[in-house]
Amino acid sequence: MNPSAPGACPDGWAAWWSFWRWPAAAPRRPQRRAAPRTYARPGPLRTVQSANSSARDYPTSGAYINSALYYDFEPGRLYTVHASPHFLTAITLRPGEKLISKAAGDTIRWVLGETVQGAGASQQVIVMVKPIRGNLRTNIILTTDQRTYLLDARSYEGDTYTSVISWNYPQEEARERQAAQAAESQGVAASGLAVDALHFGYRIKANGFRAPRWQPVRVFDDGLKTYIQFP
Repeated sequence: MNPSAPGACPDGWAAWWSFWRWPAAAPRRPQRRAAPRTYARPGPLRTVQSANSSARDYPTSGAYINSALYYDFEPGRLYTVHASPHFLTAITLRPGEKLISKAAGDTIRWVLGETVQGAGASQQVIVMVKPIRGNLRTNIILTTDQRTYLLDARSYEGDTYTSVISWNYPQEEARERQAAQAAESQGVAASGLAVDALHFGYRIKANGFRAPRWQPVRVFDDGLKTYIQFP
């Protein structure tokens, strides 16, 4: 720099000024406002999911007799079916129950068939279910002359599957026992047995996780004979 030039400053002053001058402020970045929080509110879809989840029944170890899975029937319950594309799953209805219709949400990748065993009043309908591959899910509805079964069917690759599915009917069986007991009481009174002499202090206990269908519903004696009532 030429110190004699008009308006020029000595080199020392220029160095001092460049060292001590206040640094230029960096441009401020525009701040983004945080999006307002939104809280999910219970809606129809969540209500449906919650209801289905609460109504769904799954297999438990105590519900099996050999390879047969027994659910306790209750209207509106969803019963889980685990199926495999390499095996058939048999769904057995109550003896004497007549199948009116069977339907599935996915009839392309799920095959439904039916057959019967027995004859007359003890004839039993068997619905057979088989998926064409694993990792599938659908619902199956079986309508009979007595009730409607709702099934949640899921398929898996491999050899794990539900072999047989059947039901216990605790509500209906309780009503049937009450009716049978009432009829039995009338029969006992009509038979000439002394009602005051009857002894009902017997306990009936199942030998296993679940009582068989033929388990006696009542045992009593009159001091001379013992009477056992079967369902």
